[in-house]
Amino acid sequence: MQETTKSKLNIFIIIAIFIAIGVAGYMYITRDQSSSDLLIAMPSDAMATPVDGAFLSALLELKKIQLDKSIFEGKVWASLHDFSKPLEPQEKIRPNPFAPLDGVATSTQR
Repeated sequence: MQETTKSKLNIFIIIAIFIAIGVAGYMYITRDQSSSDLLIAMPSDAMATPVDGAFLSALLELKKIQLDKSIFEGKVWASLHDFSKPLEPQEKIRPNPFAPLDGVATSTQR
């Protein structure tokens, strides 16, 4: 009697493992599709986060800051050197660099 109970328990555990593997595989296969469907179905207002009071109070504190303009008249400021190089104009190759390339297959799955 005890052997049949152990064998039934082993069979039950094996079936549970196969079911768990099947569910995990199904979730793995459908994960990309379901997450993109949620993003498309969600309105843009739902993605925006509400501004809380702490953020607003921090912005108001920043608004109170006054800059001492005499810094820009000092000798140290005048001694600073600009080491930047001017950018040379580049030739436009494509009018829209983000447009799909001609002759290249693109994915339009949604």
